[in-house]
Amino acid sequence: MQRENFYSQNKNIKKPLPVIQDIVNQLKLTDPQAEKFKIVAEQFMFGKITREDVILKSCIRDGMVDLALITGFILLVNWLNQSDGFKGVFLPHINPFKWSSGKYDNKGYPNYKSMANPLSRFERDTLHTMKQMCAASADENEFVMSYEEAHNLVGETYPGYMQVDANCKITDWQAAKHIYHANGMGVDLSKYGFTQQELEKIRGESQYKGGGLIAYARKGYKLPPIEMVQDYQLRLKISCEKAPIKRTNVPYYDVNGAWQSTVFATPKTEDSSPIIIAFNESTGDLITGDKQNPTVFKRFRSENYLGGKAWMLKWSGK
Repeated sequence: MQRENFYSQNKNIKKPLPVIQDIVNQLKLTDPQAEKFKIVAEQFMFGKITREDVILKSCIRDGMVDLALITGFILLVNWLNQSDGFKGVFLPHINPFKWSSGKYDNKGYPNYKSMANPLSRFERDTLHTMKQMCAASADENEFVMSYEEAHNLVGETYPGYMQVDANCKITDWQAAKHIYHANGMGVDLSKYGFTQQELEKIRGESQYKGGGLIAYARKGYKLPPIEMVQDYQLRLKISCEKAPIKRTNVPYYDVNGAWQSTVFATPKTEDSSPIIIAFNESTGDLITGDKQNPTVFKRFRSENYLGGKAWMLKWSGK
C-alpha cells in the first residue's frame, strides 16, 4: 500500500492517530519535543513532507541532530510498515539518544524487531542516514547535545522545589543531581526503571562543566523521572522533620571549596544506618542527603564538619 497519504486511505482512523501520542509517551519527550514530533508526524502521514524532509527538519544547528524527532519518526515508520490500523504494536521504552548512538544492541530492544521480522529497507536507510548524522554531531566526549541544550532540558524536566523549613528547600534539579543517593533513603529504583549502576553515571560525569547532571544529559542518558525525584525529596523532608540533631554553621568541604551548611542528622538505629542531610546556608538548597557510615557520623558529631578530611585540611588551612 502507498504510504504517502495514510489518512486518506484509512478513513476509519480517528485523528490524531493514537500511535503518535504513544510514541511521545514511550520516549518521554518534553513538551517542545512532543509538539515538534506531532507536527512532523502529521505532515508526513498526510503526504505533505517526505522522509528526506523529516531528516532535514531533524538538523538543528552546528551539526547537531534532533535525535528525539528522528527516533520517534523511525518508530512511526515501523508502525506504518506493520499495520493499516492501530494494532497495539509494542513501542519499547528507550532513550532515543542512546539508541541512535548504537548503545543499545538486540538485547536492549528485543521486541522492536527480530531476525524473523527484520528492519524494512525504509527503516534501514533512515537509520543509516541518522547514524551518519549522529556520528558527525558527537564530539570526543561522546556528547550528543550542546551545554546550552542540556541545561535547558534539565531545567524543563526539573523546574520546582520542595520546602523543608523556612530556610531550607530541595530543588528538583539538585535532588536529581544527587539521585544516586536515593537508594540509601529507601527509594525503590526498580519502580522507576533504574539501577544503582545507571544512576552512578551522574556522579561519574562530575568532572565536566555543569556538574554530573548536565554532562549526563549531554551524553543522551535517560533522565530520572520527576516522580522518582519527588519520592527522594519527600523522604529527605520527612527525615529532616524527624531528625533529633539540627546544627547550623557547619563547615562542608568538597573539591570546590568550603561552605557553611545547615545539617539535619539522625543517629544509627537498629533498622537504619545514620543519616546526614545538609543544606547550603547561602542558597538554602540541598548539598547532600544520604545514609552515612558510622565513622563519618562520629566525626561530624565530635569535630562538627562534613566532607573529606583532605578537603578540610586544604580549605581550612590547618
